[in-house]
Amino acid sequence: MNELGHVHGLDATHGRIFAATHHGVWAIDAAKLEDGFATETTARIGDGSQDTMGFTIASSGVMFASGHPDPGNNPQQLPANLGLVQSLDAAQTWKPVSLAGDTDFHDLVTAATSDARVRIYGYDPGQQRVRISDDGGHTWRDGAKLSLRKLAVNPNAPDTLLATTQAGVQISRDAGMTFSAMPGGPTLYLVAPVDAAAGQFIGVDINKTIWATTDDGYTWARKGTFDSLPESLATVQGASKLWILGADARGIVATADHGATWVTLIEGSP
Repeated sequence: MNELGHVHGLDATHGRIFAATHHGVWAIDAAKLEDGFATETTARIGDGSQDTMGFTIASSGVMFASGHPDPGNNPQQLPANLGLVQSLDAAQTWKPVSLAGDTDFHDLVTAATSDARVRIYGYDPGQQRVRISDDGGHTWRDGAKLSLRKLAVNPNAPDTLLATTQAGVQISRDAGMTFSAMPGGPTLYLVAPVDAAAGQFIGVDINKTIWATTDDGYTWARKGTFDSLPESLATVQGASKLWILGADARGIVATADHGATWVTLIEGSP
């Protein structure tokens, strides 16, 4: 996608939108949205271009990521897996937290526990397992084993976790320890939370259709469509509108009306 390459994840904080890519984390100029988002130069942040796989921003603004080392700063690329790393300065610098050399989380999501600690859910594809941390990634426990594409947790209900799988959406209500199938719904490829209230999520199925739920996925409403199957999905609340963000063949795109109209933030196919 121009210089960005493959976009593994999208997220936002304090009016800024970020893309996690095969070549580091990028800040995205979102001025076209005209809804309180930052005007800035689209550019890679810092001097690192690590392959940023899992990526999430906690409500505090702290970023968490996983993936593989930057070959420029680490020619031997050792350890091969970053484990969990964090940034306190909006991706300018990254510091290891845990599991260096052991884990390459392909997905990371965050929520707050009942006592206001940072909970992190990570998907470890090597073990095909969800792993859970309730202390900002310093210690972990093993959750359910399943093969999944995407995790989503609504910050207002931190024990409820959705996962997209080849067999359809699965749900956990015990903080990732067990999952059960939710038959009858769309076969979603990606899913992302809507932070406004518990139970709200947006999903995209394998036919590019956008779906919305307000009850943790028990019922879904069919909405608009992407032009092509997106490789990443997020929702972002602007000053007056909820935006759905995605990276598809057009570039990084956004819609405030569930796909009826679109704004292209960055042009270029992945």
